[in-house]
Amino acid sequence: MKPTLKKIKKRVAKKEQIVRKIQKIYPFLKTPKEIQEFFEVDSLLELEAVEFEFFTSNEFDVNSFCTCLDRAGNAKTLYPSKKEALKGATSKNIIAYPCPSEPGWHLSSQ
Repeated sequence: MKPTLKKIKKRVAKKEQIVRKIQKIYPFLKTPKEIQEFFEVDSLLELEAVEFEFFTSNEFDVNSFCTCLDRAGNAKTLYPSKKEALKGATSKNIIAYPCPSEPGWHLSSQ
């Protein structure tokens, strides 16, 4: 049985609501795909009932640091945007991903 247009519209509206809620809390997540990758979910609807922790600032603070470590146990560099992070990439096998604890981005090898 095919879903009705009304049900499809309702599901799309719910996903849009989830995206707006998350982007208010995690302003560095710009697209639904980035949100799904950050939270490691297949569907935005999986995040519907999750309570999110608010960052104290919506802007990147150059003095911010996080507790993320690389494989060697060194602190990871925190970049203000995905674009800035990728500027720091040393090879094409490097990807940028949102920091799980602070507003900002890190680099990682694929």
